[in-house]
Amino acid sequence: ERIFEQLEAADQMAEADVAHEIARERPLAMERPVDGKPDDLTLIGGIGPKIQDVLNSLGIWHFDQIAEWTPENIAWIDEYLSFAGRITREGWVEQAAVLVDEAADA
Repeated sequence: ERIFEQLEAADQMAEADVAHEIARERPLAMERPVDGKPDDLTLIGGIGPKIQDVLNSLGIWHFDQIAEWTPENIAWIDEYLSFAGRITREGWVEQAAVLVDEAADA
């Protein structure tokens, strides 16, 4: 039931986004990855090699960058990629946060 509630909330956010109720703000970009070593963003479910290339071209190289996205950042990326709420549904931000935690524990 909890998952159903989360999906419902994601749908509502996606609908709000479609209705342009959420302002869009480009996420902070980095010119290059830290120490020249980008994270493997394809470890996030929903990000494949092509999307990783696009994110890298936008200056997004690391899990912690994605983990810090605000709803406005998500809306911007979502519109840029024409994803219609997919980032929220697939939980990119939450997955990135888990990967950041795992890296910190390693």
